[in-house]
Amino acid sequence: MMMKKVSESELKKLLNTGWQSWSYSSPFTNFIKFPPLNYPPKKIKGFSHLNLEYESNLKPPAKGWCSWYAYGGRINRDLIMKQTMWFAEHKEVPIEYILVDGGWCREGDWLNENTRKFPGGMGVLSSDIKKLGFKPGLWISPFQASPRSRIVKEHPEWFVKKDGKFIDCLQLTPFDQHLFYKKYLIDITNPDVRSYLYSVMDRLLGEYGYELIKMDFLYAIYFHPELSIEDADLYLRDFLTYVSEKYPNVYTIGCGCPLVPAIGVVDSMRVGPDILLSPFLQFSSRAKSLDMFIHKKVLKIVNNRVFTKKYWNIDADAFVCRPTLSHTRRMIKDNMKLIKDSGGNIFLGDDFTKLSSKRIQKYVLPLFD
Repeated sequence: MMMKKVSESELKKLLNTGWQSWSYSSPFTNFIKFPPLNYPPKKIKGFSHLNLEYESNLKPPAKGWCSWYAYGGRINRDLIMKQTMWFAEHKEVPIEYILVDGGWCREGDWLNENTRKFPGGMGVLSSDIKKLGFKPGLWISPFQASPRSRIVKEHPEWFVKKDGKFIDCLQLTPFDQHLFYKKYLIDITNPDVRSYLYSVMDRLLGEYGYELIKMDFLYAIYFHPELSIEDADLYLRDFLTYVSEKYPNVYTIGCGCPLVPAIGVVDSMRVGPDILLSPFLQFSSRAKSLDMFIHKKVLKIVNNRVFTKKYWNIDADAFVCRPTLSHTRRMIKDNMKLIKDSGGNIFLGDDFTKLSSKRIQKYVLPLFD
């Protein structure tokens, strides 16, 4: 194993592209820091507390299908297996992984999957995906939980509070406490919480046998009011190190992740925002304008971070090309070029049982050339 040290100049170059996966500007320069999640909540003093090394030989980039842009959180066993069977019958699309994204359980209840949507549980789903010749993958946001989750009700002492109220850790706006949509922050400083999180990973990756894990919203612990940036760095790195060292054959993806402390402890990193929002918005004309704005941001951010492929495999988000979206042919071509030029992961995001063979030939297959 060949390990390389990271220089201070490399760290500065990395931070100048933004703090975490979705950030688009340096945390040192912007006077107006909005939205809050894109910026560290406290001043970054340096990284002497981290022993940053990375392997010069990375795992091969992942090639797969991801459920998020096809179905959002409205997933179930039948939908996942329907896609898996399609790919099993169409080997000309050379993917390896089937990634089950958000919606398989209520966030926070990682040990209590939704067996109404997934009869038999996520272990059975993992096994059935493998039987069809694919590697199962799973999404998780380990540091946050739904207010309606069982874990919040059973262990309220595991969650961070301020003035007696649960802290919302999405950090979308300065007024999050007035929004309906909230996520509560789990207290990573609590030893019982860390044991719980480790047991979650042991079940999903050890017992259930998932071979890819996408860990999302990892910036959340940085908004713990009693944690310094340096302490949050260490807690994040310890968690990622646990996963990478105990399950070295599992492919790990960081998302919504502070970049610097993840160097050397993830196989892949999302290096830009979500590629589009329109599948989840009903007002199509506004969604189209928003998607065009996001598209330009993604192209700029990912291109600015292509140099980070020496630390991890680039994840530029899923590729979508169905005609019902707001993406123009030019935008689709731009996304194809972005993914190919980055040399990283290729995740497909359409419902392939409905995608025409013409579009597969024109847009999908060239991604794998």
